[in-house]
Amino acid sequence: MSAQAHQLLNVFLRISSSFFFAIAVTLWAPLAAGQAVAYEGNVLPDNDPVPWTRYGTFDAQRWVDGGFFYQFLVQGVWSWPYGQVDGYRRTIAKFTGSPSFFVTWREMNTCPRSDMSGNPCQLSASGGPVLFHFTITRDQVEFVRDNPISLVLDVDIEPDKLHTYYLELHNDLRYVWYIDGGTANSGVYPGSFPRNSAVITWSARFYTDEQTAKWDYVRYGVIPADHSGDFNNNGVVDETDLYFFVDCLLGPDYDAAGPGCKWADMNADGKADGADVQLFVSAMTGV
Repeated sequence: MSAQAHQLLNVFLRISSSFFFAIAVTLWAPLAAGQAVAYEGNVLPDNDPVPWTRYGTFDAQRWVDGGFFYQFLVQGVWSWPYGQVDGYRRTIAKFTGSPSFFVTWREMNTCPRSDMSGNPCQLSASGGPVLFHFTITRDQVEFVRDNPISLVLDVDIEPDKLHTYYLELHNDLRYVWYIDGGTANSGVYPGSFPRNSAVITWSARFYTDEQTAKWDYVRYGVIPADHSGDFNNNGVVDETDLYFFVDCLLGPDYDAAGPGCKWADMNADGKADGADVQLFVSAMTGV
């Protein structure tokens, strides 16, 4: 969690002293339970309370700083044009049959778009004929859909800036992909997802150029109900939801008005902001 987030948590302390214990728990245990899972970049992914399975060459530099996970990739001992690979994988079979599904991540890297064909930084959700694959460079994202491939879409992004990516899937086979809250693409996908074979993977690699990748988070699960205050869809507004509510209120540098924060828009006015704080407090404390 960023310094800005900690400042906002201090505002919560002034609103209600009963939040003190909940906030302390939230600062140390941001992992969502129930129908949502979150990796928040505050530990190495393979040391997360729900560990990611690491794959690759196992020699890339990795570190955590300020709530972000970093990877530095060089050629190393590997044959040009290939080099170090550092990736993470997790099954999402537990969400088979869910009425909806989302995956969202916040990332930036220094890799030039000329390395796009080498898959320098990627995140994918896949299983059977369903494939949502995103290759990310410094200033462009490539979206590949379906297996076999039926769509390839390139989208320019502002360089040297963290971007929020959000993919939502519905059980009528509709999907919408957002970048920083704006719709980048939408359509239909070929079959139910997730299924028993489904996985999420994300990675960075060297391909002709050194790069540094910076990850804020990777989150996924059942889409939380709009205006509910219940991020993890467990039927209770509690300290687990507080961490993510604070994230939504941080403003345009995060996702305050975007699709990933409709659940935090407690008063249904089209944005998650200070006007929702007291409603969230009431839902959490029952007062």
